[in-house]
Amino acid sequence: MADWRADICREAYAAFQRLDSEAAVAVYDPECVWDVGAASAALGQQTYRGHDGLRQLMNQVREVFPDWHPVVEELRLRDDGALLVRAHVEATSRDSRMPLEIPLLGQVIEFRGRAIHRVTQTQFPPPGWEEAPALAADPPS
Repeated sequence: MADWRADICREAYAAFQRLDSEAAVAVYDPECVWDVGAASAALGQQTYRGHDGLRQLMNQVREVFPDWHPVVEELRLRDDGALLVRAHVEATSRDSRMPLEIPLLGQVIEFRGRAIHRVTQTQFPPPGWEEAPALAADPPS
């Protein structure tokens, strides 16, 4: 059975694959918060707030990794309604032309209404992963 949160998550990932900030803004709450976790070392900032912060995040990713390609591998739903994500990322550094692969990435995605309100990048597994039931298999990206 499909879940609206999974659909929104997939839309957000598709927007990040294209680095299309306006498509991302469409699925994020105006007061959204993005905590990039350890990626702050490359981006120079830990937290991005609101639609302007989301645009800034995507612009910074584009500057460093113009072919940024995050892929959802599995989604689980916590009892509190948060979506837990297992994903991986492939990209190439603009400056060094070195390939980057993040083979395992965790995220906690929280919602307000039917929009993404908070994304917290974590180590894998994100908190509550083992207890959370898996959602239906993701379509190929």
